Amino acid sequence: MFQSPFLRRLRKYAAALPALAFGFVASPAFSATVVMNASGVTSGTNTASFLGATLTTSAGGSFTKSTSPGINPSTVIGVSGGVLNNEVDVPGERLRINFGSTGAIVSEITIGLIYLSGQVGDLNNEAVQFQTNGGTSCASGAIAFCILSASGAYRGSIVGVTSLSPATAGSGGLFKVSNPFGAELITSIDLMPWAISGTGAANSDFGLVSVTYTTTAIPEPGTLALVGIGLLGLAFAGRRARA
Repeated sequence: MFQSPFLRRLRKYAAALPALAFGFVASPAFSATVVMNASGVTSGTNTASFLGATLTTSAGGSFTKSTSPGINPSTVIGVSGGVLNNEVDVPGERLRINFGSTGAIVSEITIGLIYLSGQVGDLNNEAVQFQTNGGTSCASGAIAFCILSASGAYRGSIVGVTSLSPATAGSGGLFKVSNPFGAELITSIDLMPWAISGTGAANSDFGLVSVTYTTTAIPEPGTLALVGIGLLGLAFAGRRARA
């Protein structure tokens, strides 16, 4: 029985579908790059879910959202309570990002509302600390307590810090930290005000703009099963066409 080249190729691909289905089901993991920002957060709640991560507030606080002033206005995430309701600004307040046991690679963190000394009553250049993976120091080789100040300095890994909006009067500094932890798999990050000696953390408030990370997510088993059945069905149809 004569068959066109197109039908022959179609039969060949259909015969390979069972193997493809098995490979897909046997290797379900895939990588995805995610941007965590205020669009995924609801004010008044204390937990927000993203692909491969959750964002939570400190005990007793809830998410707040506000717009940072300056040449690059952005929506920042804060924690209710404290001195200012729209920032993370007193001891005990924090934003925690949990990536789970598999971890994630963090490629970018953007922080806003960081003012210079003398602006809006602040006594020092404001700073935020990133405490990751439960670490306790920012010494070489340790990923923790890395401080980003209003001047744009960063104490920690070798990273690039870009000023997106100057930390001047009426313009809370907006800073982007690129590749903050290198290729390290980060399981959690606590973002907290840096308690400046003699002034307390209330003089070092900030808001979170965004975190960009790459995660390894695993699709739901039901989704994998449906895809596998669909592929097997296509293969079966190809066999029937040959009969």
